[in-house]
Amino acid sequence: LGSASRTYLLEKSRVVSQSEGERDYHIFYQLLQAPTEIRHKLLLTTKLAGTALTGGGTFADSDTDDEACLHPSQFRFLEGGVEGAWNTTSIEGMADGDRFVHTCSALNLINVMGEGDDGGVQLTLWRAIAGTLFLGQVEFTKNIDDVKHIEGSLVENMDALAPCAELLGVDSETLAQ
Repeated sequence: LGSASRTYLLEKSRVVSQSEGERDYHIFYQLLQAPTEIRHKLLLTTKLAGTALTGGGTFADSDTDDEACLHPSQFRFLEGGVEGAWNTTSIEGMADGDRFVHTCSALNLINVMGEGDDGGVQLTLWRAIAGTLFLGQVEFTKNIDDVKHIEGSLVENMDALAPCAELLGVDSETLAQ
């Protein structure tokens, strides 16, 4: 028995905006509710994310809980859709954190392993996804080179780019270019 996928449609536009009443890709919400050990490796705690976050709020019991799960409204890519989606941490009775565990198990079944001291292939995947979330936090300003007659953009706040660069394993300056 087996299967093959020849064509896969990925709604790229859905990463940056959602239709009314919809959440973004479920894996984003699952990562925000992942076990603390995973969230630490992905900089997805209040303390580690630092100045890259926008909105306020966590799922913390207090303002001093640096280990609290970050609230989706703190990420620009998750601001779209319906506000109620931010407060939904479960779908069809299963919490996003529990779904994350199921996602990891499913990936193990198809040999996308999450084992070993380095976190395996799964951690690399999670780092890319978390890096995408942080990339949405970066703001740009218009840059015009009158000599070369080129219009472009510059990263407005390099501090916001730092978590994304770290997760993707590149230098912030290189990523800014």
